[in-house]
Amino acid sequence: MDIIIWGTGERGKRLKHICEMQKWNIKAFVDNNDSLWGKKIDDIDIIPPTQVSELGLGDTCLWIASGAKEIYSQARSICRNILPVEVVDLIIRGGGTRAVWPEVELSNDNICDCRLLTDRIELLKKFSDISVNWKMAEIGVAFGDYSMQILKICNPARLFLIDAWESERYEKGLQEIKNKFALELNQGKVKLCRGYSLEQLEMFADGELDWVYIDTVHDYDTTRKELELCARKVSRAGYICGHDYTKYNVQSRLDYGVYDAVNEFAAIYGYEFIYLTMEANGLHSFALKKNL
Repeated sequence: MDIIIWGTGERGKRLKHICEMQKWNIKAFVDNNDSLWGKKIDDIDIIPPTQVSELGLGDTCLWIASGAKEIYSQARSICRNILPVEVVDLIIRGGGTRAVWPEVELSNDNICDCRLLTDRIELLKKFSDISVNWKMAEIGVAFGDYSMQILKICNPARLFLIDAWESERYEKGLQEIKNKFALELNQGKVKLCRGYSLEQLEMFADGELDWVYIDTVHDYDTTRKELELCARKVSRAGYICGHDYTKYNVQSRLDYGVYDAVNEFAAIYGYEFIYLTMEANGLHSFALKKNL
C-alpha cells in the first residue's frame, strides 16, 4: 500500500509509525511550509503540494494529517483517493501504536526523592534561585507562553527557543514570539533555533546546557531520541524536564509515548525524578536529574 502523508506535525509522525508497523510504503510527506521543502523526516522527503502529481499517484492514497480546513479542498484538486483528517484520527486512535513501546518498571532509585507539585509554573519556581547564570532551552515552543514564564521566573543567562514553527498557524506564533521577546532577542538573552528538535540539539556542545524542557510531538521514538541527546547536551549536574508525561491525552484522544520513553530513559541511563506535577487534565510535567 502506497501512502502520501499531508502534514509533518504530530499526526503525520504518528501515521508514519503506524505505516512502518503495517509495512505500508510512504512515498513522501507534503507540507505548505516552504521552509520544510527539501528536508526529510528520517529518510522520507518533504515536498510541496505542486510536486505530488509527479510521484505517479495511481492507487496511492493521500492521508491528510493536518487539521487546517483549507487543506482538504487543496488536496482534492490534486488527488481523488483521500483520507480526511477525521478518518486519519480514527486510524491513529485505533492504530495500536502503544503496544510496541517498551514498558519499563522504575526502581526505587528513580523515584525515592521525587516531590509532587501542583503545576509546571511551580516547577519553574523550584529552579528560580539557582538558574540566573544558566543556559536553558525550551524544545517545542509554539506561541511562547511558557517561554515567557521561564524568562520571568528563572531569569537565565540565555534561553534557547527550539521549534520548527512549521505550519501557517505556528508561523504566526513565531511572529508573536519575535514581538514578545524583541528586547531579549536584541540583547542576545533569547535565541531562536528554528528546525526539528533533533537537528537543533545537535548544534549544542556536549554539556553546554543546564536545563531543558521538552514539549514536542509526544511520540515514543522522537521523545526517546530527544532524551538521549539531552543526556549529552545537558551538563551532568543539569536537569532534563518535559511536558505531557502520560500514555494518553484525554483532550486530543491520542496515545502518547512520553510516559514509556521517559521511564525507559530514566531506568537505563540512571536518572531520578526530582519533581512531578499533578495537573487535573493529566498532562503532567517531569524533572529528571542524573544520579551522580
